[in-house]
Amino acid sequence: MIGETVMKTSAGAATHMPLARVVNLQHALETMKAQGIWIAGLDSEGDTDLLSFDGLIPVCVVVGSERGMRPTVRKQCDMIVRIPMWGRIESLNASVAAALMLYEVRRKRL
Repeated sequence: MIGETVMKTSAGAATHMPLARVVNLQHALETMKAQGIWIAGLDSEGDTDLLSFDGLIPVCVVVGSERGMRPTVRKQCDMIVRIPMWGRIESLNASVAAALMLYEVRRKRL
């Protein structure tokens, strides 16, 4: 069940996409990997640039909080993707970073 806060902040978009709630993120990531899904974490220190990321692979995007991903979650990632930044801005809000990553995956699949 998706809560009222999710529905409100998504402006209703949550009703148009599949969402999954998991109790144990580690187990969920392991299950996805076993099914051939790549795990891509978002982090400003990533070694894969978002613009060169292969958005055609089956992928689960993991976004940490503004303080980053937990080390145990980071270890599960097959790749760590960074969003290129210019100027004095070093990082983005987690929701903005997630939106950019998901948009890039979608753009590459068109």
